[in-house]
Amino acid sequence: MDIQARIKIWEGLDNFRQVLLDLLRHDISKVNQATLDKLFSGYDFKLKPSRRSELIKAINEKQATLDPSSDLAQNLNLELEKLHQLDREIILGRDTSDFEYEFVFKEADKAITNLNGFVKIINRINPLHRALVSWQSDTRNPIIFLAELVPDLKRNEQKIYFHINLGGTDGLAIIYEEPNAYYWTQSLQYDYPDLVNAEFGSISMNKTTHEITLEDGNIAAAVALAKAQEKTHQGITLFENNVALMQVYKNDLQGLDFNY
Repeated sequence: MDIQARIKIWEGLDNFRQVLLDLLRHDISKVNQATLDKLFSGYDFKLKPSRRSELIKAINEKQATLDPSSDLAQNLNLELEKLHQLDREIILGRDTSDFEYEFVFKEADKAITNLNGFVKIINRINPLHRALVSWQSDTRNPIIFLAELVPDLKRNEQKIYFHINLGGTDGLAIIYEEPNAYYWTQSLQYDYPDLVNAEFGSISMNKTTHEITLEDGNIAAAVALAKAQEKTHQGITLFENNVALMQVYKNDLQGLDFNY
């Protein structure tokens, strides 16, 4: 695995947990471009139209031209009620030299611990190289999941790299598949650009025997081994659990229309 190629995708997600917290302190429905420039100086976030807000605006404009008692006006009222019940959202764009990022943050009306949402990432040269980011919304210091699909021209398929960003001293893990084994590559760093010069270490799990083996003799690999051998409530290793989760993300990502 080309480590530098994989971690490059984190460039547009630098300091992501703090971005979530800073936005959480504001009413995202009232955030404008000036607010973004002040909060995130140097990030080059661009405010994009909210689909929910655009639809509400379009319906209101249409209703102004209709007889309130007409069937169309009544149907539009029902659609408007449904839209108002949806979570408020803010959509931000950001580009790096390699990728285009679209951040969709959602805030429910009730009190929440963190923002919901996702990040859509598309390679600027090859749109088939794409990724989706999700995170836990029930904690202020969430685990961040990044599922990255990369075209594999040699095998004529899409290869998935499943990034699990734990933050803190637990760092970043990248899970991926080879013909005979699954691999877990670990760093004790988790944010960009710290990942550029970080030490990485790998372990593998045989597909047939599920035996977990050290591939590198360094601290990062030792940390990966200790984590991978932990058992879940279902009685399987954390490595097996993460591989199963990776396959779920791969299936979802392959079926997702990125041109919504």
